[in-house]
Amino acid sequence: MLNRIIGRSWTALAWSTIIFILLVLPGRSLPESGMLGKYHLDKFVHAFLFGAFVYLWFAWYRTASRSNSQLIRAAVILFVVGALYGTGMEFYQEYFTTREFETGDIIADSLGAAIGAAWCIWAKK
Repeated sequence: MLNRIIGRSWTALAWSTIIFILLVLPGRSLPESGMLGKYHLDKFVHAFLFGAFVYLWFAWYRTASRSNSQLIRAAVILFVVGALYGTGMEFYQEYFTTREFETGDIIADSLGAAIGAAWCIWAKK
């Protein structure tokens, strides 16, 4: 049974792992200036990471035949999980890495998760 669950969800699991790895990279490994810092594009990257997180887990969940109410509930739960994952990663960065806690990243993560959930609800067919 575990093999079946992991076998179908490998993209979502891989994406979740990629998010973790990217967010725990030492701060000195990241460019301090340039396009990402100058135009706050890092916030768009955060939003994309967590929007894709919600979408990929939703895609895994809907592989089985589900009712509309189950799909909507799943999208809302995935939004909450994504927002909590992003928030937890900021605390992790603050206490266990050389990177700093940023409220703006939490907002971007949560907004990305909300957009991902809204997309899933809108395009749930």
